[in-house]
Amino acid sequence: YIGDDTIVGTNFQCRVTGTGVTMTAGSLTGTVSAATAATLRAEPGNWAGGGLSFAAGWKRNGTTVSSAWTYAASGALTAGDTLTIDFVVGNTFGTTTRTITLTVT
Repeated sequence: YIGDDTIVGTNFQCRVTGTGVTMTAGSLTGTVSAATAATLRAEPGNWAGGGLSFAAGWKRNGTTVSSAWTYAASGALTAGDTLTIDFVVGNTFGTTTRTITLTVT
């Protein structure tokens, strides 16, 4: 998980998991293999405190492909594509977004 203690008064954590995904340690980037990608999952991590809302959004080459926590990537990706996942968290003080970018290989 990538954390940031300054976001919305709590620890903002997020990651993407699934077959073919390799995250770059300590960053919001990684790769995903077009040949082996299956169902990918956005994970918001562990949070403290109440009143939090979460959302995830997936884009392939800038076009929205899913607004769920999962994305069925099998057969949908081509080497050279860029897959971005927006993690949105909010509370009574506002919302903030972090974006993970995966390069398709």
